[in-house]
Amino acid sequence: MIRLLCTFALCLPLAAWAAPPAAVVPDGSLDYYRARAADFLQRNPGANPPDYYLDFGDVYVRRFTFETRPLLSPAGQRWMDDARVKLQEAIEARRSADPDGFARLELESKAFRRFAYATHAPAYASGLDRLPLRDLILIGTTPDAQDTLSREGLEQLAHVISGLGRSCRAQGLSSCVVQRVLVEREDLRRRLRDRLGIPSAVGTARFLWHRFADSVARTLGLDPHRDPALIDALR
Repeated sequence: MIRLLCTFALCLPLAAWAAPPAAVVPDGSLDYYRARAADFLQRNPGANPPDYYLDFGDVYVRRFTFETRPLLSPAGQRWMDDARVKLQEAIEARRSADPDGFARLELESKAFRRFAYATHAPAYASGLDRLPLRDLILIGTTPDAQDTLSREGLEQLAHVISGLGRSCRAQGLSSCVVQRVLVEREDLRRRLRDRLGIPSAVGTARFLWHRFADSVARTLGLDPHRDPALIDALR
């Protein structure tokens, strides 16, 4: 009887580890990565979940959603919503294809991070090359430098740039970027003229700088009528 109890007790940790990872619906939810971490902890009491779940996935799904998404164009917002779902689908596809292998992978945090990073470029690829350059800059500057400049981050960036290069293959990447800058500049001028009544002869850069200077002045509590010299200095 004692031998049987000891055998049962020794098997408990193995049974807990052998429990298959639960499915989490990959619908782009902000709580997806927290749910994956909670599932890991339920199956592995006392162990640390892969750092990708809470230190990367959860951090950036919220930062991109709350800080970056409102600044993007409608096309950029649609791209971001789609990419968020695809990133989660990639993790769930790995889990469903090999639950035991996925559970073992979770126990190796660095290996799991490499797997997860490898899913980023395919998730980002669709439509990224058609976004305005302003969107690309906002998206590219959202992550912390330490994540962008890590080995995994640089590999991911190389895949994304490669995708952009393929979309510009006919004319070359540099010519393609220059053309897009010119097109988007004309589009900005047109919107300034049509929506704000700004004459096309007014330089866009000068207009935007004046807007920025006026904003700074208001922040400093300056009155354009009482402090014209200071306002001109800001401009």
